[in-house]
Amino acid sequence: MSNEAKVPMKPSARAAGHDLYAIEATYIPARGQAIVGMGIAIGLPHDTYVRIARRSSLVVKHRLTTTAGVIDSDYKGEVKVLLANLGDQPYRVEKVDRIAQPIIKKIDNRELHEGIQLGDTERGDPGFGSSNTTMEPEGKGRKAKPKMEINEISARPFTQLYQRGETTGILSWDKVDNEIQLEAINISTELAIKNKKDNEDQDVRDTVPREYHHLLDVFEKGQKTRLPSHPPNMDLGIDLVEGKTVSIKKL
Repeated sequence: MSNEAKVPMKPSARAAGHDLYAIEATYIPARGQAIVGMGIAIGLPHDTYVRIARRSSLVVKHRLTTTAGVIDSDYKGEVKVLLANLGDQPYRVEKVDRIAQPIIKKIDNRELHEGIQLGDTERGDPGFGSSNTTMEPEGKGRKAKPKMEINEISARPFTQLYQRGETTGILSWDKVDNEIQLEAINISTELAIKNKKDNEDQDVRDTVPREYHHLLDVFEKGQKTRLPSHPPNMDLGIDLVEGKTVSIKKL
């Protein structure tokens, strides 16, 4: 559509998409978006469409991604790319920059038909997030319930769960025996929080075991009543190294 436009080219023989080249310089503000013209049109077979995919290098280096990325086979106008800047810095697309890649995909063009009901499936109608949970089978007198699964979690949400008193555990993988082992679990924290709720009117020193009274200043105000009870014949200690400070973590 323009003498300055470039025909999309595949970067390698087995690449899924072709490179799209900008026909004009375009400024994309931080946390904003802009439409970039390509100066070309695409003719497609009737049973296909084009998905405009982002370029991984732009995502990684500049946090630029593509949105509104479908071109139907009956569209004969200029191909344009909507670029969204997810970063905190503005970005300038230069003329002839590679900014996206069109991927041609097959589609099913059969018409939709109204039906009275759908066939049964194992999943049924549970929606968002339901496929992440497996279900224990129903038995006599009981309904199906979710099984416990092990999922990865980063440090920050784990800390939030821990501080709320949720029952959490830390697992480690033994590479030698190829086994997962339980390192720690904070059930005692949950019981301590429950004990705190049951004893809201008690003085702090009555709630905290006597063995910890000389350490009250170490704990945050909200944690002073969340200590577990002090079992007999068991010592709970903090190993201190000379020259090091006390670790600011929940004990």
